[in-house]
Amino acid sequence: MTLKELYSKNKFISKILKDNQVILKKDLKIGLSSKKTWKTKISTKERFVIETFYFITEVLVKLETIDYYLAFLNSYPKTKLWEKTFSRTDYLRYHTESYLNSIIGTFDRSLLLINHLYDLGFKNKDVKYHFIINNKHIKDRKIGKLLRLFNKTLKGVRKSRNFIQHEGRFFDEGLDEAGKYEFIFRHGIKLTGKEKKLYKFVFDLKIRIYLSGKKKEIKENNKKLIKIINIFFDILFDQYVDQLKKFSK
Repeated sequence: MTLKELYSKNKFISKILKDNQVILKKDLKIGLSSKKTWKTKISTKERFVIETFYFITEVLVKLETIDYYLAFLNSYPKTKLWEKTFSRTDYLRYHTESYLNSIIGTFDRSLLLINHLYDLGFKNKDVKYHFIINNKHIKDRKIGKLLRLFNKTLKGVRKSRNFIQHEGRFFDEGLDEAGKYEFIFRHGIKLTGKEKKLYKFVFDLKIRIYLSGKKKEIKENNKKLIKIINIFFDILFDQYVDQLKKFSK
């Protein structure tokens, strides 16, 4: 599943967009017709819809940044100033580290959405996986089972992200192999023009091979992540509808 398909087919996204648009239209109508300060009163139900919209869009924004990574793999600016200042391997490493952070960020924001929809009562800064998964309203339900699967899927990503944050830079054998040749043609001692061209040729070849495999890997990873989020939203849709019904009683 692609991000575009998620937006067009997921019923929770469609529902929250429609509900929020109703509120915004009302807000615009009142604001545009009022000669006084634009200040619209909202009901408790409307506030719940707005807050749900906020939490779900935070998840979606993180998903979009994950999708951007493929563009960054192809977008190294080939200008003399840029090439002189930033190596391509460091550019790719930086965006890969951001990519890993965004994946974990998607999971963390999903926890915030669960906390909100199930009214668990945790302050946003206190929302942690172990608190959510062990909550009596979550652990034995469908959402709890999916959350455990989601967390297990991210085990490797979390390990790499934690290493980057606490120990060192992102390690990738293919990228590092290509990077050796880039470092030499950029900083090598007393290289002839012919030698520089040779090192650059080998680097360009290795980085093309690396990127070809990396793109396929990322596309598959993104599809799997979006598929999990789609199922996640489908489960949360029922909870959202149930919560809306409480405001009608």
